[in-house]
Amino acid sequence: MAVDRQFRNRVYGIGDTTFDLPPEPIVAQRAPTASDRAQIGSIWIDQTTENGYILVAVAANVSSWQIMTAEGTGGTDGQVLIGSTASDPDWANITSTGGTLVITNGSNTINMEVSGATTSSFPTDSGTANPLLGATNIAGGTNINTAGAGNSVTVNLDASPSVAGSITVGDTLTMSAGTCTITADDNTADVIYLHADGGTSETIRLHADQGTGVASIGLISDVGGITLDSGLASADAINIDASNAAGGIDIDFGSGGCAVDGANGAFTLQTGTGAINLGADAAAKAITIGNATGASSVTVDVGTGTASFGASATAHATVIGGTNTTSSTTVQSGTGDLTMTSTDAVTIDGVGVVEINSSGGIIGIGNDAVAQNINVGTGAAARVITIGNVSGASQVVLNSGTAGIALASTGAGDITIDSDDTLLLDADGVLELNSSAGIIGIGNDADAFGINIGTGAAQRDIVIGNGTGTTSFTLNAGTGAVDIGANAVAHTLTLGNVTGATQVDVNTGTGGFNVATTGTGDITLDSDDTMLLDADGVLELNSSAGAINIGNDGDAQPVNICTGAAARDLTLGSTNTTSSTTVQSGTGGISIEAAGIVDMVPATATVAGVGLTINANVGVATFTGQTTASAASQVFTITNSVATVGSAILVSAANLGANDAQMTITRVTPAAGSFTVTLTNNGAAALNGDVLITFWIIAA
Repeated sequence: MAVDRQFRNRVYGIGDTTFDLPPEPIVAQRAPTASDRAQIGSIWIDQTTENGYILVAVAANVSSWQIMTAEGTGGTDGQVLIGSTASDPDWANITSTGGTLVITNGSNTINMEVSGATTSSFPTDSGTANPLLGATNIAGGTNINTAGAGNSVTVNLDASPSVAGSITVGDTLTMSAGTCTITADDNTADVIYLHADGGTSETIRLHADQGTGVASIGLISDVGGITLDSGLASADAINIDASNAAGGIDIDFGSGGCAVDGANGAFTLQTGTGAINLGADAAAKAITIGNATGASSVTVDVGTGTASFGASATAHATVIGGTNTTSSTTVQSGTGDLTMTSTDAVTIDGVGVVEINSSGGIIGIGNDAVAQNINVGTGAAARVITIGNVSGASQVVLNSGTAGIALASTGAGDITIDSDDTLLLDADGVLELNSSAGIIGIGNDADAFGINIGTGAAQRDIVIGNGTGTTSFTLNAGTGAVDIGANAVAHTLTLGNVTGATQVDVNTGTGGFNVATTGTGDITLDSDDTMLLDADGVLELNSSAGAINIGNDGDAQPVNICTGAAARDLTLGSTNTTSSTTVQSGTGGISIEAAGIVDMVPATATVAGVGLTINANVGVATFTGQTTASAASQVFTITNSVATVGSAILVSAANLGANDAQMTITRVTPAAGSFTVTLTNNGAAALNGDVLITFWIIAA
């Protein structure tokens, strides 16, 4: 509804000036809207809500109506009109939900007072807190908590405070109850450092007063070591004392071992009446006493001298080494001698190996001037006696006076002389090898080595056999070579003769038959009759440095290859790298006869275009997706390193596709390194398929 009423009344003011009075109020059953028009100052009464509105402005065809009254009778003491988003203002009281203000409403009045007395400010170590609306927050921080009750605030330290920085205690730090755990997580040296620096009487003590377990005090490092370091110049700089009369000290370690190193100080081990056991457990091990450095010496005295082990004055047993399983005991000495002397027999007896070795001097047995026999292996038991070894330049020397050296074997026992190097039998008199009951064998073992007879520098006559009766000469060899005339002297070796029906048979097993010559010497096989080379396997003619010629002499005889009645496959030439095959003929010509198919394998290439490369004499080029129109021509280029300007080229063409296209060769143009083929479509329809061009460059 648009209301636009004219002024009906005029009044006179001072100086006969007239004023227009607004029309009487508009009474309606709704509230006005921004599209309701009236004279500025017009009153609108909404009977449904009993609210009144006044028009205060009209701008850009938008009317601004302001409410004049609220619902009901217009509010109570202390109420004010308070606006609401997207709805009309209404009468309401001012409140304090936190109770920080005391609000007293009266007739046309509102009184607001702060509840109770407040402090004006709270200075702190960092800044000042000022009350807001009569209140100040007292909040806890790191390791601090607060509590409020009545008119009091209590500030407490957390039960388990955690400090990010350091803590410094000016005097005694005491903990009378609970568990004390100190944990540091910095990855640095001295991350936990207990330091006393008060004077020469200071001590640091870890004291477990009532613990009875073996770990009452424990020092544990999961992956690192533990170091005890004392700077005191005293024999008891570090004390480990199990003070209880029944106490003991147990040291356990792993495969890293346990080392006790002293800098020129004595090492004393005393046990009173207790035994001293070294390596007495049931595990196999080596026990070493002493070392081989400088003038080190080891003394073990059992007479009236001093015993270095078990030196206490109390009677006790001293055990060095054990007999458990494979335990061993080692006694060593440096440049000082290790002497064992007995006024009676000395017996060294072992269930296992008994060895006498020296790393720097001679091992002497019976090397004094006493004329006593030396028996080695003379006991009644059957045994093998070995003297010397086969390592390096080892040597065994047997010396004898005028009584000589006798090697004797009784029964069926053999006498064997074996050398990994030269075995020399040399006599200033006659040297004989005789047997009264068996064959004399030379080189009859299984070793594949040569036998040299009379190969010395002196001129000798060598006689084998006596040529009497049916005596025969047999020269045999196993898997080794049989060499005749194989020395480095130039000479003629004749095998067999040309007399009568003399025949030379050269037989071989699977090892084959080799005829070889070095230098410029030829190998000639010449026969006045047929020469037959026949193999059940592959028969090859190869040359590593020259041509292989068949039928290249001056005799006009045919050369037949694969002309036998058997079906054979014949392959000439190779496809490897730059191999080539040439077939030549004089005026007789070349004939190719075949009862089956004669194949020529071309080089091929395919391209979706009109140009490609095939470097071969014979090839098939495929050009895909061609669309030459009827009666139109298309030039195809084939790059070919064989082609020259004067090349003779045979070319054929074919086209594929469903349309009636007929691609006909109209021109072939050779060039250096390529040639072109022009095809004309003589069909009724455009080409819609591939073009295949087959070529043969007959002469370049």
